[in-house]
Amino acid sequence: MKQIKTALILFPNQLFKPELLPKADIIYVVEEPLFFGRDQKRPLKMHKQKLVLHRASMRRYIEEVLWQQDLNVEYIELKDIASESETQGEAVDIDPGRLQYVQERLDQLYNLMHKHSINTVEELIHLKDDLEHKVTEIASFDDQIVRLSKEIEMLKNKLTEISTKLSGKRQAVIPKVEEKVITILKQVGIPNARFSVAHNKLDSFTLQGTDKVEFLFSANKQAGKQEIGKVASGGELSRLMLAIKSLISSSLELPTIILDEVDAGVSGEIAGKVGLIMKSMSAHMQVINITHLPQVAAKGDYHYLVYKYDQEKESVTDIKLLDAEERVIELAKMLSGEELTEAAISNARELLN
Repeated sequence: MKQIKTALILFPNQLFKPELLPKADIIYVVEEPLFFGRDQKRPLKMHKQKLVLHRASMRRYIEEVLWQQDLNVEYIELKDIASESETQGEAVDIDPGRLQYVQERLDQLYNLMHKHSINTVEELIHLKDDLEHKVTEIASFDDQIVRLSKEIEMLKNKLTEISTKLSGKRQAVIPKVEEKVITILKQVGIPNARFSVAHNKLDSFTLQGTDKVEFLFSANKQAGKQEIGKVASGGELSRLMLAIKSLISSSLELPTIILDEVDAGVSGEIAGKVGLIMKSMSAHMQVINITHLPQVAAKGDYHYLVYKYDQEKESVTDIKLLDAEERVIELAKMLSGEELTEAAISNARELLN
């Protein structure tokens, strides 16, 4: 009966009731004293009493003892909790005014969160900080206006200083530009060319400073100079642009310049002079020129042919670098058309030489 002894020793507070145990065919006879209690020194009253026990009932009995023990423990714990709660409750100072204040504050927070469509107090605090920052900025507008006005005045003075220097440099080079352009125009067949640069001061700033510059031109002695666009013919305009671009390219030291039919409207001897000007430009930069004039094309170091051909479903544009003989044939075509003549071929060779 070690199980019974163990149960009694482990659960000394439980009242052992042998009459609760059912009768059974299998019995165990307890011939030795059973002890219970924390000190295990007090003998059980049924000392040497025979107990009729069913083997299967022993487990149910122990389970019942355990269950009653758990209830007693939980009951004691609940009493302790109730006692502690009562003690703490007595120590609480109930202030109706404070309760009302807290409730009003909570209502205010909930209303603000609903008004601004936010869900947390953290978001509300962040919104408050933003609004305070904006109010501070609005309150300091006068100071900002004063500060920005000083910055604008300082920048305006700096711009005036820079634009004045730029204007002075422009005025200094105008005579040289006029002289060089007139020289080039005479070289390309406009002997009576007159060219000048009109320089006027503006009241406001532009990306180019405070200057307004206009090119004035006349190809005839008796005609007054006017804006280029109003008096220059197509050929004259092409030669003017070539003269101006040649000056700009040498001043800016550009790596490459592309001229698209800048020789339009000229022919013969003048076309050859235009080609020579382009040749001189190529001494310090790369010049790419699109031309239909054999006199100009012959002055190039390389000759590319741009041509078009048809395929089954589309037209294709291509480009080809011509060799020496192909270049002669192409120049001859430019001189005489598609029907080549010995004279045209001979003339093409002379142009190349």
